Amino acid sequence: MNFNFGGWKSSKAVYSHASIKRLALHLFGHALGLPHAKLNQWPLSWKEVELERECDTFNAELLRDAKGCDQLPDPESIMHYDVPARLVNSTTEIRQGNCFIDQEARGLVQSLYPKVLEAAFFQCDTSDFSKDSIAKHFFRTSCTANIVTGIRKVDMGINANFRLKSEVSNVDSVGYTVNMGTWDETCLNAAICNVLSFKPADERVQTGSARWDSLTGGNERWTRQTFGKAFNQTPNVVVFISAFDTEESKVVRIDVAPSDIDKNGFTVHLKTWNDSNIYNITASWVAHEPDEWSIRSGPLDIAFDQRQTKDVKLTSDYTFPMKEKPAQLFYAFSHIDVEPDRNLQVDLYATCDEKRVYAEFNTWDNEQGFFQCKGCYIALAQV
Repeated sequence: MNFNFGGWKSSKAVYSHASIKRLALHLFGHALGLPHAKLNQWPLSWKEVELERECDTFNAELLRDAKGCDQLPDPESIMHYDVPARLVNSTTEIRQGNCFIDQEARGLVQSLYPKVLEAAFFQCDTSDFSKDSIAKHFFRTSCTANIVTGIRKVDMGINANFRLKSEVSNVDSVGYTVNMGTWDETCLNAAICNVLSFKPADERVQTGSARWDSLTGGNERWTRQTFGKAFNQTPNVVVFISAFDTEESKVVRIDVAPSDIDKNGFTVHLKTWNDSNIYNITASWVAHEPDEWSIRSGPLDIAFDQRQTKDVKLTSDYTFPMKEKPAQLFYAFSHIDVEPDRNLQVDLYATCDEKRVYAEFNTWDNEQGFFQCKGCYIALAQV
């Protein structure tokens, strides 16, 4: 930043280090958007002829009326300006303010440039709970709005329906409970869901969910989701699986996806195919402005493989890089196509850096593999 010492400081006088430091801090305050502080003495007794000659008529009128900002009343504020003696009816220069940044100026700058609002990321794991019950995890956090859950790992037996749910309850100002598990005869060996939530005042994202019951093979359902507040541009939207209940002894085929996205809403598609039957399915979603600097989101897709695959790795580049590695990475399944052999076992694991997401879909033990899996991610910047 270049400093101009013209105008009132145009003489050949040599200024002290303290004076130059004060001027630099004062000008940086203006660069950050701060106005002049509220005048200690007002109105000033100007020498009108000298004032007009120095500043011209327009600027002289501005000076006469300038009282300063009421939000900066500190008489020692760095945002005060000095008045040379030749412009006022005074024998000495009127010096105002001090050479340090006052707290009021700091506070006003912070209000002009608010901190990025915080998000909370958790994992809910059922491994320590009964195989035929619901695990309940309480997460203590102040991020208690726009809460979403997404399934990222499933390991269950083939003795009954393939059913798993993750849902949120008991939300209050200090946290919320995530309920995850199965019911009836289904034997759940392990499952993990990822959980993401935001501060109540955070307007970066909008979230929601859609549920549909009784979906038979070859059919598709869709429902229109309307945003609570229209976005400025067509937003980025990711949709993922939060719960499902499918018929036993059938291939597990689930797909959720968005379409027809505009500033006011989008369509959620929920489907299965061939001879598979879905008793119910819940899809959750997150939407944000496409140029929101603190968020990246996108799909994690692999191709269909008739031979069945046991492990696939992939990368997904951000639309544009982040300045540093994201603080949090949420990811979950959006598509599962697997024919269970001994168990239904699929897992999605992902990491990230400032340029892309690295993901891996896999199964284990002696399972045959999967035909296809897909997912999606949401990466959030450091705060």
